Amino acid sequence: MEKYVIAMTYGKTPVLRSVVEFGERVIYLALPGQEFEREVPPVSVGFPNEFVFEHDERLFADLEKAARDSDQSALDSLWKSARPIRPI
Repeated sequence: MEKYVIAMTYGKTPVLRSVVEFGERVIYLALPGQEFEREVPPVSVGFPNEFVFEHDERLFADLEKAARDSDQSALDSLWKSARPIRPI
C-alpha cells in the first residue's frame, strides 16, 4: 500500500507523492501510482525531511489554490499547519 505525502517544492508549491524510502536526512519520493517492483525500483527524488508532510486532502487542495493564486501569505500560513511526516 502506498503512503501518500505532500512535498514542498520550489516556490512552496505543493506536490502529492508516494514514499519510496526513508533516508537519514532525505525522504525518497515518487509519482503516485508508480509500480513498486523489487527488481526495478521506481524513479524517485530525495526531498529534505523538513519539506515532506503527512497527506491531508483538504490542506493539499488549499495549498494548490494558494499556489495557483500566488498568495504567498496563505502559502506560508498553510505550510505552518502541515504535520511533518514520520517514518513508517
